[in-house]
Amino acid sequence: MMYNVYEQLTIKDLGNWVASGAMIFGGIIPYVPQYKEIKKRDSAEGFSLYVCLTLLIANTLRIFFWFGKHYEIPLLLQSIFMIVAMFIMIKLCISVQSRNQVIKVRERVFSDFDANFFWKWTDFQSYLDFMLLFAALIGILTYLLIDIPIFVETIGLFAVLTEAMLGIPQFLRNFFNKSTNGMSIFMVAMWTLGDAFKTCYFVIREAPIQFELCSTLQVIIDIAILTQYQITKVVMGESQWNDWKPFIYGGLASIFAELGTFPLDTTKTRLQIQGQKLDQRYAHLKYSGMTDALFQISKQEGFKALYSGISSAILRQATYGTIKFGTYYSLKKAAMDKWETDDLVIINIICAALAGAISSAIANPTDVVKVRMQVTGIKSNLSLFGCFQDVYQHEGVCGLWKGVGPTAQRAAIIAAVELPIYDYSKKKFMILLGDSVSSFTPCAMWCTWARAVRGHGDDHRESKWKSSFIASMGSAIASTPIDVVRTRLMNQRRIRTTGGTLPPHIYNGSIDCFVQTFKNEGFLALYKGFVPTWFRMGPWNIIFFITYEQLKKLDE
Repeated sequence: MMYNVYEQLTIKDLGNWVASGAMIFGGIIPYVPQYKEIKKRDSAEGFSLYVCLTLLIANTLRIFFWFGKHYEIPLLLQSIFMIVAMFIMIKLCISVQSRNQVIKVRERVFSDFDANFFWKWTDFQSYLDFMLLFAALIGILTYLLIDIPIFVETIGLFAVLTEAMLGIPQFLRNFFNKSTNGMSIFMVAMWTLGDAFKTCYFVIREAPIQFELCSTLQVIIDIAILTQYQITKVVMGESQWNDWKPFIYGGLASIFAELGTFPLDTTKTRLQIQGQKLDQRYAHLKYSGMTDALFQISKQEGFKALYSGISSAILRQATYGTIKFGTYYSLKKAAMDKWETDDLVIINIICAALAGAISSAIANPTDVVKVRMQVTGIKSNLSLFGCFQDVYQHEGVCGLWKGVGPTAQRAAIIAAVELPIYDYSKKKFMILLGDSVSSFTPCAMWCTWARAVRGHGDDHRESKWKSSFIASMGSAIASTPIDVVRTRLMNQRRIRTTGGTLPPHIYNGSIDCFVQTFKNEGFLALYKGFVPTWFRMGPWNIIFFITYEQLKKLDE
């Protein structure tokens, strides 16, 4: 009975629930700390009530748009919850402003109809009255004109366009003041990631075109503010290069590590897809292990085949690696500054898991293409662009985000294990052994890793290398089962027949893939590719973390 429930529960279902929950409550979350901050300081200075006006107008229009063109319920619920949240913020601000009045001033209410004091009223009821009147007018128009398509589409366009313009006041304020003082670069970066998620969500879920266009506009505005921030700081001699170092160093170090260990990743992928009883293409156990796979691929397809998909892997690390490591160190620093605390393990784990999940979800298309190119080797003769085009033409946008659930889970686990363990281990080894780091070569890294395996790391300069090795072991054990599921889902192609129909799924989702793999191939099948995963993670992390540390030292 329980097995049937798990069998029917697919990653699509879980993904829908998680994505829907993120859409419903994701927009409210940034205002929770703002609410707490206002209560703590007993001052609303720094928070503009025009933000509330913009969001109230936009979400009211979105609700009426739903009556003319039914879009997803989560988006409707998002608007309802956002309206409630904005009224809560208004009530708090009015209450705080009233308490802090030193000189008693004349009350301003909506019924005065004074344009000079629009949205500057002194009582909460006036804000409520205005929005009720606005909703009533839009409601009457919608009732009378709901059968006219252009009216319905216009409401939808104005709704999302109003919300998309939310960043414009901030951009103009920075421009006219010729300064970005008081603006949090971290917060704008979170806006960008959130709006990027919304855009992907709208595209994948086939939301109305207004949502897709305006969410894309939001991302463009966010990027414009980020660019404005950097330009302003440089022009004013306040360059915040330190804010970008973790992102750039993380991306460069990831690419170096990928180039040095990619053949092991190819063997891991080949081992993970073989022996599938439900997929006849890969039912045969072609390779007996990592060494056999390396030997056979090199002999039958040439050494070049071991680097099939390297172009996609580099593109993946340029996005995934850059975002993951930069976001992790930025989140950790922000959390430590916010709560004025030391380097706590729990903070590191949460920051690492968030960074891993977000970055892997964004870079998922490059991962899909990498797996496809690794599996086919040099036989397909498809370039990076050709493979992207092939997936898109035959499987659509959703094909590029195939396996995004387990990919995000795996990345979150790896990041949550590797990054905090590395930071913790490095700190402990530095206390015990000192903090001397020498020049390095690839050969020295491999030798050091081997000595770490044997436990003979008596050189004081091995603290960072041993930390990398320990982090690798933990992440390999924790992530391999999810990696097997992820690889099999990404390699699962569904190409329409000449009649336009789609063949049935081999696996209905990550849970079904996990259950079927365990049922048909046994528990050890979930650890296919473990050896190359571990052997790769050790050198990969050594190359990455040493490169990262050296880049930091070069800039000191």
